[in-house]
Amino acid sequence: MKFKIPESLYAHLLSSMALFSSAQGLNVAVSILRNKVVAVVLGPWGMGIIALYNTVLHLLQLLTSLGLSTSGVRYVAETGDVKKLRSWSLLTAIAGTFLCLILSPWLSDWIFGDRNHVRAIACLASVVGLTTLACNEQALLRGKGELRAVAKQSVWGCILTAAVTIPVIFIWRERAIVPSIAIAALMSFCTVIWFSLKCVPLQGSISWSALRGGGDLLRLGMLFVVASVIAAGGDLLVRTLLNREGALTEVGLFHAAYMTVFSLGGMFFASLESDYYPQLSALNMQSEQATKLINNQIEVALLSISPFIVLGILSLDWIIPLLFSQKFLPATECMQLMLLALYLRALKLPLSYIPLAQNRGIHYVLLEGVYYIMFVFFVWLGYVHFGILGAGCGVLLTAVADYLLLAAYAFVADGYALPLRQWLMGMAQFSLGVATFFTSTKNLWIGLIFFAISVGLSLLIFTRRLRQQ
Repeated sequence: MKFKIPESLYAHLLSSMALFSSAQGLNVAVSILRNKVVAVVLGPWGMGIIALYNTVLHLLQLLTSLGLSTSGVRYVAETGDVKKLRSWSLLTAIAGTFLCLILSPWLSDWIFGDRNHVRAIACLASVVGLTTLACNEQALLRGKGELRAVAKQSVWGCILTAAVTIPVIFIWRERAIVPSIAIAALMSFCTVIWFSLKCVPLQGSISWSALRGGGDLLRLGMLFVVASVIAAGGDLLVRTLLNREGALTEVGLFHAAYMTVFSLGGMFFASLESDYYPQLSALNMQSEQATKLINNQIEVALLSISPFIVLGILSLDWIIPLLFSQKFLPATECMQLMLLALYLRALKLPLSYIPLAQNRGIHYVLLEGVYYIMFVFFVWLGYVHFGILGAGCGVLLTAVADYLLLAAYAFVADGYALPLRQWLMGMAQFSLGVATFFTSTKNLWIGLIFFAISVGLSLLIFTRRLRQQ
């Protein structure tokens, strides 16, 4: 069944963003509380080592999961074959666990430059398997249309993880790093299983009869898994380079800045995959409706997030100690530059879904690969010359280059170009953010004026556009 495009598209996009942002915001709030405890108890060093462990585990999970968490949604929705998904899920979870155990000495050597972390990585092998099972059970729920269950699981998983891991970190401090990561994976797995078994009784095995005929299921997600591995590999390489060039403390500062800023962005962009992407997939890129959808999505995303970017730049001196501790204040300017990158992210994310929506998966993978090459290069180059501030400059430069690349692709492949009106609107909001960055440390009141202008501009355009529809 084709996805029906709403008549009042602009209002629909606004309400969709509000809905998904609220759910995502609750998860972010709980995560911030947990990160605050980690920052206060363990400091930047602890934050850095947790970031490295989580990144390598995420990369292994992506490599061994075969993209089932993505392909499983469509496969279950089309065939209803839950047993095959669960069977392949169990097999890949076991394979991922054993691969992590086998590679633990090499991973310790590569990431940390020694073998002091072999035991920790080996102890975390179960996290790879549990995460694979949890992600695939979520895919099953989405494929069955149980979106309320997915939302509830996400919220409860986050709350229970914080409730268990925070006391553990408080009591055992550095010794709690490995147990806390394992507990987080276990809590997520348990909450997913609780909701999924209520919706779909347990089925599956790793017998040949259960696994046979899974070619369509596996082929469907391979391009997604390639893109995800490129992304995880890029993140891991950046953190490894920072660790080699500097220290774990600076990895922690960069991770805290990156995680905070893009968690904020994720709240505003959460509706893209669940709402915008299905709509775009139902349309021909040459149609007027597709152009209207892309333009409206860019405008809604940009106008919604712009005032928060200005407010974030203004208030980081108070927010960072609140979210983390005083030890993380050296990351302030780095975080401000990353906030400026969110303007470009609002412009580019709707464009990044075009190759996927038009069934050009190879193009999507190639564009993702170029992005992460630029990301690693610019962040590394900036850090080598200017330290943690240069790493923030690298993130901003990557965002600019990536938007220009995607804009050029959309124009060449589909003849799409951002209208002048929206381009000027984006430049106006971006200019307010840049002006706030350069003046906020000198005069808070000037920054507040810029914030008021940004809010006023967004509200004015929203009001006019809603009246037109």
